[in-house]
Amino acid sequence: MKSRVRTYQFILIAAFLLFLITLIKTAWISPRAYINFRIIENWVHGYGLGFNVGERVLPVSQPVWLLFLGSIYWFALSVLNLSDLNLLYYLTLALSIFISLLTFIWLLMTVSGGTTKAIILVMGLLISKAFIDFSTSGLENPLVHLLMLLFLLQYSRRDHSPNQWTTQDLILFSLIGFLLVALQWELFPLIGVVFFAIGIQTRVAVRSWVRWVILLLPLGSYILLATLLYGSPIPNMYVARFHAGIGWGRLARQGVMYLLNLIDYDPGSVVIISLGLLTLTFNRVRSFYPFVLGIVSTIVLIGLIGGDSVSGRLFSPLVFMSVLLLNQVDIELSELGQVAIFMGIAIGLTAARSPLRVDLSYEYLEPDHRGILDERGAAFRTTGLLWLSRDSIYPPGSDWAGDDWHFQEYQDVIFIDERALGFDAYKLGPESYVLATTGITDPLLARLPTVDTVEWDLFSLYREIPPKYEAAILEDPKEWACDGLANYYQSLRMVVSQPLFSKGRFAALLKMVTEDPLKSLIEKCQ
Repeated sequence: MKSRVRTYQFILIAAFLLFLITLIKTAWISPRAYINFRIIENWVHGYGLGFNVGERVLPVSQPVWLLFLGSIYWFALSVLNLSDLNLLYYLTLALSIFISLLTFIWLLMTVSGGTTKAIILVMGLLISKAFIDFSTSGLENPLVHLLMLLFLLQYSRRDHSPNQWTTQDLILFSLIGFLLVALQWELFPLIGVVFFAIGIQTRVAVRSWVRWVILLLPLGSYILLATLLYGSPIPNMYVARFHAGIGWGRLARQGVMYLLNLIDYDPGSVVIISLGLLTLTFNRVRSFYPFVLGIVSTIVLIGLIGGDSVSGRLFSPLVFMSVLLLNQVDIELSELGQVAIFMGIAIGLTAARSPLRVDLSYEYLEPDHRGILDERGAAFRTTGLLWLSRDSIYPPGSDWAGDDWHFQEYQDVIFIDERALGFDAYKLGPESYVLATTGITDPLLARLPTVDTVEWDLFSLYREIPPKYEAAILEDPKEWACDGLANYYQSLRMVVSQPLFSKGRFAALLKMVTEDPLKSLIEKCQ
């Protein structure tokens, strides 16, 4: 018996060391994180939580991560007096690694059921390119993984009897779910399905109206607050996508391409998600069926919205949730079942881009034929932790960063392709008004149709820049010589730039939510 315990402990220690080595070896910062860097610098220095100074426009979908990271960055600057121009890079990377290690250790401590189960769970994470890639990256995924662990632990403690749920339990559960959606908007179906199931299950323990208020109030407040602040309940990147004029069918087709990209380049993640869903279904673990339905619903949503331009990012939380669900099942496999599972793990291990196989030469600079980019492959040699040295000019920084991030007035308007947006926008500093050519950083361009609705991918949903638009940005919008478009632009500017309770702002907000600019408005300006 003691020898089995020692063997099990040895396996857990070896698993942790293997995860640590893999994490350090693959640690990097995504170019998208540099979009966050620009927003965080603006917020920390008192210019608002927006991409361009003076505007409440978020091209990203993780405001909670921005506030969390920004608060720590402010502490490092203001209290600890750290001033390195690359401080935000190192701080973000250190925080991502710390949260990922904490999550992994916590998961190991919850594993029960023997050596076979522990190996399946650990290897399931290690063969997932999506999970390993975005356990660093500087994006919100590490915090999403940690909160998912808390979310499932809170659920699993109470799922055996509906009467065990108390008001305090529901409040904590609802807040964790709210944070998950505020971290990654695409998780709304998963959280929504689980909330609905909890609302039905707790009918005896908590009064009907009380439980629904507790469950829905945080999410409803988030939607209302996002609309009030930014003029839309969804991030500006999705406003731009849904107004591109390419149709839901074409978006869904691109979403399927995103899933096929995962199958091609990250079969380990496909194996783990499939294993989690099938194991719970065939073992009839009914108490966790809401999570199965939630994962499937989230995959459907990812498909409908066109997926992402970055390979694996949206599937990372689903991989981790699948591993968490496997941990809730008593896995008693026949010899044939064990062989099947370890064959699945072998598929993940032998994949060309498996995290356990790749080395520091890892590089894939261009998107695949579907227009989807392996972003770690494109950025690793620029922002990878082990690629940096004292003599290197990398990671890409900004002479404006830290205590030098000051704004007086806009000097120019710069148009940048979305693939280069993060690096270039951070480098340019706050006094350049930066416009992504896809429209994700600007309230007006995001609502105009894309130039090409035939040949496109998510990187190339380019907008036609209206005449004299730079003048409208740098000068008074009232002087913009294009009546129809100028009037609409004034309404947008009032919503995203004026104080929340300014006179006429709510009327402008209603106009922004209910009306779409027409292509004819642009034609009249030509």
